[in-house]
Amino acid sequence: MISLDEKIQIPDLYKAFKLIRDKKFSEAESLLLKLETDYEKKGEEMIAGVMCSTLGLLYKAQKEYRKAWKIYDKAEKKIPDDPSLKIINARLLIEYFAQYDTVIKKMGKAEKLAGEDFSFLHVIYTLTGVAYLKKGNTKKAVDYLKKSMGNSFAGLGTSANFEFKLFEEMTKKKLEPKLCLSFLSEALSFAKKKREKNYAALIQIMIDKYPIPSSK
Repeated sequence: MISLDEKIQIPDLYKAFKLIRDKKFSEAESLLLKLETDYEKKGEEMIAGVMCSTLGLLYKAQKEYRKAWKIYDKAEKKIPDDPSLKIINARLLIEYFAQYDTVIKKMGKAEKLAGEDFSFLHVIYTLTGVAYLKKGNTKKAVDYLKKSMGNSFAGLGTSANFEFKLFEEMTKKKLEPKLCLSFLSEALSFAKKKREKNYAALIQIMIDKYPIPSSK
């Protein structure tokens, strides 16, 4: 059986990405659908799932979000132990379909799969918090912003992995300004410790441009 890591050795997958890059969407779709069918016939569900996720990328590029959601859902079923696919799907469900309960359930499953990997958990907690906030549950949203910070973002890897969506949504609603300021301050400290000057400068601009009062 081909491992997920070996997917990069499939020449036709490279060809599909090139077609997407060149905006030859119809050719890319035909190729990927054929590859999906071929690998399903071989019993290679995991690789068929990779083809589905690539189709999702294609449909997103064409702004066909419902098709993207459906095909990512199919990819999830073929690769059930991959939290990244659940995260991708959750983003679509929040942004385009307002399926907040589904997002919360999906992120619960993703959290179990992520284990102690905070680079995943940070995103999972952020999306869960956004879903709760959209449902009007501000208490849960606040709890998940706290969880998304972990232990001063330890284990996040790099500042490139920061997720600001929940912070932004809470700031718009003027929720927990002290906590939101703490989120930015800890993010800034993390970027400085990592010596990621560009990210540190960007976060400092966020602090300066969107000053948050010290009281509620």
